[in-house]
Amino acid sequence: MRTGRYALHRGALSPAECGAVLATDGRRQWKPSALYGAPGDGETVNRDVWDGQRTAVCDDWLLARLDEVVRPMRRGLRFALAREPVWWNRHGRGVGFGEHYDRISSEDNPRILTCTVLLSAADAYEGGAFMVAGRVVPMHQGDAVVFSALTMHAVAPVAAGRRDSLVRWYLAR
Repeated sequence: MRTGRYALHRGALSPAECGAVLATDGRRQWKPSALYGAPGDGETVNRDVWDGQRTAVCDDWLLARLDEVVRPMRRGLRFALAREPVWWNRHGRGVGFGEHYDRISSEDNPRILTCTVLLSAADAYEGGAFMVAGRVVPMHQGDAVVFSALTMHAVAPVAAGRRDSLVRWYLAR
């Protein structure tokens, strides 16, 4: 489904593929996340809107799959795209992140597109709704959402359980 603000790709990853990523949890080096580009914070870290954890994921099959999901959104662009690593974000009870955008304008190669994939099954958490431009995006395990890095988006706080997702940014080159 495509709207003026985002494209939703149902089943970008299968439940088995999501489970395979989640099964690697114990082998990952988790660290506190930082949020840049929150409204009014001057593009600095803002712990008031994000206090989760993240780790890098570099599995070749996953990188290729996300590139395929993003390919239709790239068609209208007049420049090549570079890619950042895939980040695995974890939101526990009480954790979400406030409305923000992903473009960091101080970079030589600014972020142009964002692709996020929900890894968690519906019964793994409560709350944690993903929103783009103020609208809830109804996501299921394995669904991907692609949108402009200049689009405001947020994740509501998780009420119970744990919400895991992936994000990859595509940059102008």
